[in-house]
Amino acid sequence: MVGPDLGSDDSPRSSVNSHEWAALLEDDAANQQLLRHAQDCYEKLQVYVDKAVQARMMVSICSP
Repeated sequence: MVGPDLGSDDSPRSSVNSHEWAALLEDDAANQQLLRHAQDCYEKLQVYVDKAVQARMMVSICSP
């Protein structure tokens, strides 16, 4: 079972799209490292939330 791609730019949960990240990274060289770290953390969080949602859906389907 595969759930929807909740990390895509079309997802309502995706609050910052890739174009916005690119604009933020261009602004100030001093902020680039912090922004990249924040982007990485945000993407990992999305993956874990997606997995949790899929697991919950599977449990609800398998439960009587």
